[in-house]
Amino acid sequence: MGPFPTTQLTLLAGSVFISIPCLMVFFTLVLKQKTCRAVNISLAIFYTLVNALSAFTTHWAYFIYFGVIESLLTLLIAWYAWKWPRVRD
Repeated sequence: MGPFPTTQLTLLAGSVFISIPCLMVFFTLVLKQKTCRAVNISLAIFYTLVNALSAFTTHWAYFIYFGVIESLLTLLIAWYAWKWPRVRD
């Protein structure tokens, strides 16, 4: 868990953090387009920043590698959400 002690709370927080992208797959199908676009862009930018900060605060090559890939993917999610055709909800 990096600089955090491994406790019930930190494990729960990590689980919530990891489950949000999984839930977004479902929410993309059920949310109205305007809401879905805003949530996808907001969360993608947030996760990009978190991944970038995490990747560049370590010297572990695998962590940097995955941080860069996750950052690129979340930026692509934000880009595609921004470019979605607009329809009336």
